[in-house]
Amino acid sequence: MEQNAFVQSVRKSAPRLAIYFAICIAAASNIFGQEAKLLNVQPAIIKDGDIRLYGVIRELPDYPLFDGTVLAIQVTASESERTTHSRRDAQGAPCAVCTTMHYFLVNKENERNPEVLYRMAPGPVTYIHIDKKEYMLGKVDLGWVDEKPQLRKVTLLQTGFAPPLFKRRINIRFENPVEFVSEAEKIADMAMRDAFIYTRPTTLRKVFPPEDIPEVASGLE
Repeated sequence: MEQNAFVQSVRKSAPRLAIYFAICIAAASNIFGQEAKLLNVQPAIIKDGDIRLYGVIRELPDYPLFDGTVLAIQVTASESERTTHSRRDAQGAPCAVCTTMHYFLVNKENERNPEVLYRMAPGPVTYIHIDKKEYMLGKVDLGWVDEKPQLRKVTLLQTGFAPPLFKRRINIRFENPVEFVSEAEKIADMAMRDAFIYTRPTTLRKVFPPEDIPEVASGLE
């Protein structure tokens, strides 16, 4: 009887503990996300030149749940004539399906293939629509210039319940970083606005980065 009572007690407390843990993660993300630093914005072209994208790298300061550096990486559709249908349809407004965003852990110096933080993402994870198909940010290949990460190659993975063998992949190779700070910050701000209007039923409250997007974008040298 005592064992059954203990099991029932654990079952009742488990949801509360899960909620408490989620709140702790959200609170920590809010505090440490406020100082996120924009490191790089890099252009890329896919679909035989039909679509122009940008890769964005931000660095979170010391994040308490991990030993290493957490990078928030985005791939976003441009506002040029060569862009996705979704970006065109948005007509300059934030677009929930125009930017994919995920988080990666760099736990050693100049690491090329950082770990994807699938279960412990410290903020919103978003998706991008290309040719009416949804993709998520997958594997990332980094290069390092003066101890600063740059995107060499990124793989977008099609979402859905189909077997991995049948899912489409888009391999993206990036060019050198955008030179002008004002242009880079404008692109990064656009991508973050996209991320903040995206809503998924199971996601936590979006706490990274803070609401003041222009301040988040500052720090690019």
